[in-house]
Amino acid sequence: PGSTLKTLVMEQGGRLTEDQQVRLIEIYEGLGSADICHGDAANANNFVVGTAGVLHLIDFGMAACLTKDHRRIWGDSPRLNLMEVGSLVFESTGPGRLKDILTEHPERLVAAY
Repeated sequence: PGSTLKTLVMEQGGRLTEDQQVRLIEIYEGLGSADICHGDAANANNFVVGTAGVLHLIDFGMAACLTKDHRRIWGDSPRLNLMEVGSLVFESTGPGRLKDILTEHPERLVAAY
């Protein structure tokens, strides 16, 4: 408990479990359903493991409300925040990226992306 997603992935040999991938999808979709853009949800250090082993998103300092104008430009899907998955999984620059530590492709998470 209390470790970051990046630390968790390293401790698990570079993989995300199916349950963890589903939880990440739930978090990203929940943000969109609440009309929130986190702004830094591509940083694995902004996800922490709670006492029950469940992932939670923290650090809403760059978060913004999604307006009708945002929805018109980016689409009206609650899955809008899932675009962050591309940066989280495939980019190697920036803090908290998983690209260089993943040893197993997170298929379910990427399929949702």
